[in-house]
Amino acid sequence: MKTRFLAAAVLAACPIHAAGAREAGPEASVRAPLAISGFRAEFLGGYDDDGFSSGLLYGARVGYDFAVGDRFLLGVDGEFTDVDTHRTIVIGTQPPLRANDGPDLYVGGRATFAVSRRFRIYGGAGFTRQKQGVFIQASATPPPFGTFAAEKFSYDGLRLSGGAQLLIGRRAFLGAEYRYSHYQDYGNHRGQLVGSLGIRF
Repeated sequence: MKTRFLAAAVLAACPIHAAGAREAGPEASVRAPLAISGFRAEFLGGYDDDGFSSGLLYGARVGYDFAVGDRFLLGVDGEFTDVDTHRTIVIGTQPPLRANDGPDLYVGGRATFAVSRRFRIYGGAGFTRQKQGVFIQASATPPPFGTFAAEKFSYDGLRLSGGAQLLIGRRAFLGAEYRYSHYQDYGNHRGQLVGSLGIRF
């Protein structure tokens, strides 16, 4: 009699245990890490201001993020951008002097925090090198027309940035950030508001 009672109790417990195992599945998936290592590539576009004049920014960025815990990532960035920012300086009767900024190369690091499965915030810092072409013109005609002398310069500096990303779908994301660059030569600086469209691999 006792043996039959024990067997019945075991059989009754089996469905309950199986149901509990099935219910644990979705909960386990919810607890999956929000931070996952991998490559990313982004198209960039936005607004540029060098302290004298402003223009449009466009370019691309690639990077890799390393997961550090469930919500944190540490990453590296490489970026190439250009701008249509320029300025013309006229001193007395001297020929106009026109300075065209860009392109800009950047290499740096990034720290990212996953607020939720779709929303992330990040900050970055790194090295930036800005190219600049200076044209001396015989008239106010835009270069290269009317140009009788030209010279190119490079300015090295540091950049700080902060932004956020919103995941759309499983791999694509939209981003927005502000960054400030300060160049050692002549104290040049620039501020930029940048939007991005990217994908993770």
